[in-house]
Amino acid sequence: VLLIGGTIQYVPKASLAALVILVGIGVINWRNIKSFLLVSRSDAATFLLTFTSGLLLPLDKAIYIGIGISIILFLRKVGQPQLVEYDFNERGELAERPATKPRDAISIVHVEGDLFFGSIDIFQDQVRALVRSPEIKVIILRLLNAHHIDASATLAIRELNRFAKSQGRHVLISGIREDMRVILERARIHKAIGEDRMFDYTPENVTLSTRNALRCAQELLGSDKADIVFYAKDKK
Repeated sequence: VLLIGGTIQYVPKASLAALVILVGIGVINWRNIKSFLLVSRSDAATFLLTFTSGLLLPLDKAIYIGIGISIILFLRKVGQPQLVEYDFNERGELAERPATKPRDAISIVHVEGDLFFGSIDIFQDQVRALVRSPEIKVIILRLLNAHHIDASATLAIRELNRFAKSQGRHVLISGIREDMRVILERARIHKAIGEDRMFDYTPENVTLSTRNALRCAQELLGSDKADIVFYAKDKK
């Protein structure tokens, strides 16, 4: 480029155009395109809109449009957490609770995936509806599988605890990882909820923190045993 770069002006533009077309054909991966179109609607929409933008607009603008669409669809996907109610069936197995079965005193809310500003409002609405249920007295937030907890999430947990107290309910937290513990302490969640109601995750026993939270919940209820309801993210 430094020594003979000037000679490129003598190469016919038609030859350069043919070279670009050949390179472009070699870059196309039909198997990946098929996957984008078939795997999910969001991937298909992103690909088609980016491809169309590349035909109608300058390439840099098409790239920006594709990135923007990907971000919007991602936030839309992770910003709609769904909670499904679980309970133990007659065989002692964990299964979805029938709508006709009455609620029990202790509920465990499995928070899975990203818990950030884009999903906080829906999360709060769903858990508040749970708090209003007269049968439930203690709510255990299991945060082991929660990721990307930000300031909005800590404020939501604080507000949830305040709302639960106003309704005569108790909020406990289990499955607290080391990185999560730092964030919760900076937000002074341990002061609002109580250090004795927050249970750290133990790698040697993944269910130990939840078991300890259940014991604490039973003490709050004044009972040595209590029926348990599980909540988990909808996998659909």
